[in-house]
Amino acid sequence: MAIIDVSDLRVYQLSLRLLKEVYDLSVIVERRDKNMAIHLRKTAAQIAPLIAEGYAKKSSIKEFKRYLEMAMGSSDEIVTHLKQLQVVGLADTNVDCLIEEYRSLSKQINTLIKRWN
Repeated sequence: MAIIDVSDLRVYQLSLRLLKEVYDLSVIVERRDKNMAIHLRKTAAQIAPLIAEGYAKKSSIKEFKRYLEMAMGSSDEIVTHLKQLQVVGLADTNVDCLIEEYRSLSKQINTLIKRWN
């Protein structure tokens, strides 16, 4: 499949799908820890825009990869936030699936970084 615009990238599509799940979770978390809910939303919300901004600069492979690395960092960061929720008892094991999906997203972004030329 040809990549016509950023919305054709699977990592972009997945980051948007996961954003909805994080927002839904953050509504629950916000009742007990508003600050953590804000961090969850902020971190999850920045992944797709980083991918999009990098894609817009794809004429510079180095620049595109730099933005992908930042998006991967945010994906990894959200995993940490989700684990923190578990540690402090703000989320149950239901976030394990979300953690695995973000780990998968990070791996997919990493693969894209390595393969893009």
